[in-house]
Amino acid sequence: MTGQTTVLEVGGLQWATSSAAVERTLGRRPGVLAVTVNAVSQTATVTYDPDRTNVAALSGWVRDCGYHCAGQSVPEHVYCVA
Repeated sequence: MTGQTTVLEVGGLQWATSSAAVERTLGRRPGVLAVTVNAVSQTATVTYDPDRTNVAALSGWVRDCGYHCAGQSVPEHVYCVA
């Protein structure tokens, strides 16, 4: 199955352990296929099944971890994974 990929802004990441916590939390959510979090760029690249979740839910889960998330870091029309 092919998923959609988005890059979320995740403000407040300071350590590798913070990145791991966000990866672990998002990775356990329904519809999330893959997650890579980068503390330096303050982003999470998430591949997900759009039939099971969406960007709003992903952003909410990041906020549930205690981090700021304004949504997509790069607009979809600029960032597109083929």
